This record gives sequence, C-alpha cells and structure tokens, in this order.
Amino acid sequence: MEKMWVPEKSQALKDKVWVEARFPEKFHSAVFILQHANVLTVESLRKMMEIHSRVVNITITSEGKKLFWTDMCFRVGGKCAMQSILELWLFKKAELEKNLTNEEIFCELEKRQTFSPYSNRPFSLERVVGGLTYKDGNISGARAFKASYAVESKLELDKSSGEEIDRRAIMWEKEFANILDEYDDVVYFTNTK
Repeated sequence: MEKMWVPEKSQALKDKVWVEARFPEKFHSAVFILQHANVLTVESLRKMMEIHSRVVNITITSEGKKLFWTDMCFRVGGKCAMQSILELWLFKKAELEKNLTNEEIFCELEKRQTFSPYSNRPFSLERVVGGLTYKDGNISGARAFKASYAVESKLELDKSSGEEIDRRAIMWEKEFANILDEYDDVVYFTNTK
C-alpha cells in the first residue's frame, strides 16, 4: 500500500524496512465492539460470550492442515492473548450461567480489579468497556464492550504483490468478519476483506 504513496527511494521507506527487519510484527489484533443502550446486563454479557465462543471456535485449513484458534493465537504466559469484559469471568460460559444477576455484574465491576483473573496481567476496565456512566460515584451503566484477539503473525512474501502477508490470518479474519456480520449490535469490527 505504501508503494503507492511513498517514493521507492525515500528515506521513510528505507527506515520502515530497517525497523521491520529488526522489530518484526509478532501479532495483530482482531477487534469488535458490541453496543447497547446499557451493556452492563446479563443479556449483553451472554451475547458477548456467544460471540466469543464462535470466534474461538473458528477453524481454517491452511496448506492442507486444519488450524484452530489455539494454533493461531499469540500467546502471553502460555495463554492466548485476548482482552474483553469476559476476562472477569475467565472467558467461561459456566461462570456466566451461575445465576448471574445485573447487580452482581455491577459488584464485579466496582471491585476495579487491577489484574485480569484470566491472564494475571494488568487489567483496565476502560480498555474493554466504553461509555461508562456513574451515579453517586458508582458505575451505573455503559454503552459498549470491546473485545480483541491477538493473532500471531506468520508473514511471508507474496510474489505477485511483493508485499509480506499472512495468509493464515487473512483466512481466519474472513471467518471472524463473517461471524460478526450476523450481529446488528456489533457496530465495529476489523476486516481485511
């Protein structure tokens, strides 16, 4: 793409090649945003879990080999790198099915956990919940949930274009987009079509 806009012999292009050679991209994120009038409800969390379950069950076939999410994900500390409100419930459907109430959701959020129970890495509520509203200093609602999935980069040179591409990730992201196209309340998702 930059070949269209940046002269071939420019210093900027030389610098980009130098940086990419020394600091290769290790992953890229597939992201979606779910929006409701208030997402802090059992119904919205269950919708997130439904979408999440479908996303992590995407399978593709690349070079004759069937690949699952666990084959494609970028790992941190041995776990697939994912960020979502669902981290607070360990990305487990059973945790959401334990008679969870709207009040319990607010209680969980008010704890303001600094580390994810899923990854044991720093957790920021503002990174996965948008449009937070407050009443008397307490969370009273939110407009959106954001989820991201880190896909490990496996770049290879495409001889026809001369660009480095990740064919596996492109196939996976097409399936990701096909799933998210089915949801009217998903207002944004990354798409490499």
